[in-house]
Amino acid sequence: MRTIRYFEKAEMSTTSLLINDIKNKLLITVCITYIALGTLGNVLNIILCTRRALWTLSPSIPLLLFASIANLITIYPYLVLRACIGFSLTLVYTSSILCKMHIYLYYISVCISSWLMVGCCADRFFASSRNVKIRSYSNMKIIRRMITIVVVIIPCVYVQTLYCYEINQFTKPSPCYQQNSACGAMDIVNYFVFQSVGPPVFMLIFIIGTLMHIRKTRQLKPETTGDNNNNNNNRKNNLVNTRLLFTQVAVYFLCSIPLFAMKIYALIPQSIVSRSDVRLSIESFLLNVSLWFSIVDKIFSFYIYTLSSKYFRHELVKLFKRTIRNYF
Repeated sequence: MRTIRYFEKAEMSTTSLLINDIKNKLLITVCITYIALGTLGNVLNIILCTRRALWTLSPSIPLLLFASIANLITIYPYLVLRACIGFSLTLVYTSSILCKMHIYLYYISVCISSWLMVGCCADRFFASSRNVKIRSYSNMKIIRRMITIVVVIIPCVYVQTLYCYEINQFTKPSPCYQQNSACGAMDIVNYFVFQSVGPPVFMLIFIIGTLMHIRKTRQLKPETTGDNNNNNNNRKNNLVNTRLLFTQVAVYFLCSIPLFAMKIYALIPQSIVSRSDVRLSIESFLLNVSLWFSIVDKIFSFYIYTLSSKYFRHELVKLFKRTIRNYF
């Protein structure tokens, strides 16, 4: 019996090592890919969002600009530290400060980017209305207030992360994880309200409202040719921005589900689910996969904008042509 148990433990250990090896190789591949594509895309977003042509399209462009800056914070240092784990440089597992800070920066950067996108949807809702009072909320003053509120409140919401996350959590999906069930419950509530459900619900509400405004505008007949041209231009701009934002919302919502599911699973007590070495390795692997999914819309935002917006593609081509003309 002892011999059988010995071989079972040896087999479990080998399986666990194999899973961890696969996870580390994927960490290196995915993180380096995310860093390269995310840096390129978000830098191009920042360059395009500083062009006057896009600023005339919508007051919400500064929101996209700051969202791209927040996305870069997600890449540096969060993804860099995750890539180090793949190279067996487990700094976030051995340093309490790095453990806390890389999780804190991940949460606030992802959350700030998400709520800035909510602001974009709200601005489209205001701008598409035929009611003058509602339409007056689509201006730079309101946009600046949105940015200030988001940037101030979100870091305060996640300040508990600096206490709750700790190293040496070897019975959890990651050695850098919440240190007790109370912290786990608080983490899930914050993630549910401020990331997984809150932003996409508000985005959908504003997008549906925008589509209703556009539909009402189509049904009304303009009195003059000038009004007709203005309405056509406004409707075209609203449709362009709404299509872009709707695509972003759909990707965001789908990619946030896996991490939310993993957080709920991690709260299940050990008395209900026994966590062997193999199970812990699988949970760690799934946690990393869910984290990769959770930032897909942040890393690939530029490519989402380019595929879903003809106007965005047009400005990108103009930027490339101008760059080639200046340097070649």
